[in-house]
Amino acid sequence: MAAEEDGGLDSLLLEASNAIATMYEGESDAVKRASQWLEDLCNSDRAWDVGHALFTSEYTSTEARFLSVTMMQTYVTAVLPTADDSTRDQIRGAVVDLMLSSVGAGNKMILTKTAGLMAAVAIRSVPDYWGNVVAEIIGAHAHAVADGLAEDLARIGALTFCRVFVQEIGKAATSVAQKSALKQEICLGAPTILEVCGEELGTRDTDRVKCALECLETWIILPASPLTPDILTDIIGVVLELALESEVREVAIDVLVAIVRHPHSDSHPRLMKEFVPAANSFAAPYSAAIDEGDSEGAAEYARFAVSLADNHIRVLLHATDDAEAEAVREFIGFLMQILGHPGQYPIEETVSKSTCYFWSIYIDAVTDPETDGQLELYKGLYFDLFVPLLQTIITKLRRVADESDLTSEDLKEFTEYRADLEELISSLQLILGGECQREIVEVLEQALGSEDEHAWRAVEAALIALRGSAQTVRNDENLYTPRLFVCLEHLPNHPHVITSALQTVPQYAEWLNVHPEHLESVVTMLLQALEVSEFVDPALKALHEIVVECSQHLAGEAFEAMLGPCVGLFSQAISRATRANLVRTMCTMIAGAPHKRALEETEQLCAPALEVVLMLKEGSPAAPSERALDAALRELDQVCACMILVHPVPELEHPVLALLKAVWPALEVLFVSPADVGVDEDMVAVAWTMVLSAIKTLESLTSVFLDALLGSDGETGLLVTSFGGCPTKPALTCALQLYAEFYKWEACTEPLAHLLTQLTDCYVRNFTTLQSDSDITSAYFEMMMKCIQFAPQCALLNPDLGPLVVQLATEGLKCQELPSIRAAVTVLERLIDKVTKVPAADAALAECGGALLEVVYLGFAGEMNRSTAESELPKIIRAMYLYMRPQLIEWSTSLLEQDAFPTAACSMEAKKTLISQLHMKLTLKEFKTILQRFANACRGF
Repeated sequence: MAAEEDGGLDSLLLEASNAIATMYEGESDAVKRASQWLEDLCNSDRAWDVGHALFTSEYTSTEARFLSVTMMQTYVTAVLPTADDSTRDQIRGAVVDLMLSSVGAGNKMILTKTAGLMAAVAIRSVPDYWGNVVAEIIGAHAHAVADGLAEDLARIGALTFCRVFVQEIGKAATSVAQKSALKQEICLGAPTILEVCGEELGTRDTDRVKCALECLETWIILPASPLTPDILTDIIGVVLELALESEVREVAIDVLVAIVRHPHSDSHPRLMKEFVPAANSFAAPYSAAIDEGDSEGAAEYARFAVSLADNHIRVLLHATDDAEAEAVREFIGFLMQILGHPGQYPIEETVSKSTCYFWSIYIDAVTDPETDGQLELYKGLYFDLFVPLLQTIITKLRRVADESDLTSEDLKEFTEYRADLEELISSLQLILGGECQREIVEVLEQALGSEDEHAWRAVEAALIALRGSAQTVRNDENLYTPRLFVCLEHLPNHPHVITSALQTVPQYAEWLNVHPEHLESVVTMLLQALEVSEFVDPALKALHEIVVECSQHLAGEAFEAMLGPCVGLFSQAISRATRANLVRTMCTMIAGAPHKRALEETEQLCAPALEVVLMLKEGSPAAPSERALDAALRELDQVCACMILVHPVPELEHPVLALLKAVWPALEVLFVSPADVGVDEDMVAVAWTMVLSAIKTLESLTSVFLDALLGSDGETGLLVTSFGGCPTKPALTCALQLYAEFYKWEACTEPLAHLLTQLTDCYVRNFTTLQSDSDITSAYFEMMMKCIQFAPQCALLNPDLGPLVVQLATEGLKCQELPSIRAAVTVLERLIDKVTKVPAADAALAECGGALLEVVYLGFAGEMNRSTAESELPKIIRAMYLYMRPQLIEWSTSLLEQDAFPTAACSMEAKKTLISQLHMKLTLKEFKTILQRFANACRGF
């Protein structure tokens, strides 16, 4: 589309027109090319000529005229800052003419766009080249009227420029000096703006009034607004009347909201004198709009009241004399009326939702103990408004009768809206106490006694309200809460009602534990819900919460009544998530039963999963599917985790131990040769987690399991056997966790040392593979530190283990990961500290200390990050210096006598200096200094 470089304006105009047409009607590739060509044109020196010609052509379309202004504005933005006076005058004159012509055309979109062009010129001309812009533009429009332009169009054009000018000032990137100049320009133009707007508001011409109001709003919200409190007061008086006229109501409310948010408005006298009466004056037209079905009009009146409340409620509550307090009470009553605005879902009306924030602030302000000692006074003035507020909230919680027309997003918004209201009810419960419960329960009882086919909506709303109050209800409240559980027996069989009841009841679990006489009705409702597939999940969740809190009251017949239906669910086709939920619930129930019965029920509960897992045993006729095996392993793991609640009885076998015995033959196959039975790492990890859950549950294991897990008499334990050549992360991680449990047991000293030997040897052999996994490395070093910390009790009693510990830590120093290096240094510091106390530690360092020191010196020489080396490595040499100085000097002398060690840059003199200083008695500061000098010498400094 490129024109000839020396092509004329006509050629460019034709190509620009074609490109613009393509933009609106062409194919995607053509549109892309046209867009790029127009962008290039906008950034060229022909942009002004083409744009001006397009705009003034009588054949130009609206779209082309709109884009032509963009061309000219791009040109002005680029050229004007460096233009000479002549060019500036030409551009300004041409832009004024363009704006007047767009005013005459009567197209609001083009007028606004042209006003933006004019504003761009003005912002870049103030103050050196153009002063009192507002007055001049208004004057230009007035002169145009004398030349035949319609007065109403001229005024609309002038006000449109004034509005856009202020908007563009807010967007423009300007210097501090220019911002100051523009602020002065605004102050200079404000009287003219107010005069013109005042005249226009009096015309009662809808278009002119709207334009004036839009202009006023823009000037009010400007951060540098020059409008004084008195001016704002005058504006309120006029705009309040206009807000009652439907044609301009929305724009008038915009102005009032802008004034409410203006900094000058935040004073108690002005609020009480002007804004509260203004808001209260809207209560009657609000009600009239509701009666007439004018929801949009009602919402506009409410918008002003809510904005006033959101911005100034804490100031308003300082109204303490009778007249002011009565006005504020009237205002709060209006807000309560707004909360009850017809329509439930936020997509139908936003007014009710917008009041939630206000009520939270209101409750906090009235009940805040630090509110200037006015708490009791506030309560006396406003306390009686809380009960009507609660009643209104309960009404707003209702669902619509028919939700078929609502989208999932609508329902999500309503759920969030109700959650906000629940929080308000929780706060009201703290304030009203039993009175809150009474109001909600009475609504529930009245709804249950109604024969209206839609009464379920009130029932469900009351249940949701009770769920909110449960968060703060006192456990000793026994006047009204018991009536809730009487009502459970009479709930209508509606899905929303049953679901809400199942969500509400468990919130009262703590209360029920104090009042167990009401458990029977709760259990009955839950068991009935288990018989209906759509209620199984919420019923199981509710049952779990009740059993956890009230297990001491659910023995005997209650236990039998609950267990039967739960067991029956296993034979049904239920989802994986439901089954997991069922297992969790049953485990919780079984854990609270007598020990023998718990053992029997655990066996019955685990039987299906055990049957699947035991198909892994050698000689089994068939192998389980991957999905079935995964589900079975996870189910058994869940049982182990839940059975921790069963208290062990000395003469009886613990249910978890019984389960471990039953599944052990399959686990041996699973751990040793998972690939042979088609099991992946994740399943092995689940199986190991199950074993870990079992070990955490039990205080001791039989020697059979200890020997099998840890190894004995030189035999490798199952933990290490499962590693194979190089351990998988799940198996190794679990082995380390098991070690963390075992090291506490004094009876495990010998097998633990054997296990640790195998684990450490495994790490050293597979160092290259494992060092990249910081989790594994950190787990190893944590294990090492525990070994050293508890050396007299466990690991370091094995003389073969010490060298492996040193070797492991030495390898750790070679890592490039800072956490691994720090962990290794800590291990070595603790081990060196044990030299004089534990023979195995002394022997280990005697054997491996030289190799360790070699790694340390090479780290100083540059094989380790410099800052890490200088912060961490001195700790090891310092520990050696304190606890084994003769060996340190001997090893250092042997190493440093070698040529080019640790680097060729390190002179023999520097090495001899270090050795001689190690013979001296050094403070910590001196010690760090000589090592830093040595490190510098190694690096050639």
